[in-house]
Amino acid sequence: MFLKFARLIASILGHPKTFASAILLIIVWLATGPMFHYDDTWQLYINTFTTIITFLVVIVLQHSSNHDAEMLDSKLNEIIALLNKENLSIEELKVLEEHHEELIINAIKEAKEENEEENLEKLDIAD
Repeated sequence: MFLKFARLIASILGHPKTFASAILLIIVWLATGPMFHYDDTWQLYINTFTTIITFLVVIVLQHSSNHDAEMLDSKLNEIIALLNKENLSIEELKVLEEHHEELIINAIKEAKEENEEENLEKLDIAD
């Protein structure tokens, strides 16, 4: 669940409209400076806001990045194992086959869970 959220946030934050919105927010903040006489509270608002947002975004993006790195590492290990397949013993080949079967079963389960969640979301929207 958190992974889906992290990926959604990462895709939103990477969009040019998000960057434009951030620039617009800074311009609005700067424009309100004269109304607040550029006092400490006025500066505190933007500092606090940006600190909180930065902290949360770093956590979400790090989680998304860690997951992607783990998946990439796993795929690279599988490629290396397949390239060295002829050098593997029969026992190692069996372990490799079992691992691939487990990956396939897990992928099917995840796909079914995602389908169920999407269907539930569609039902929630329809209600």
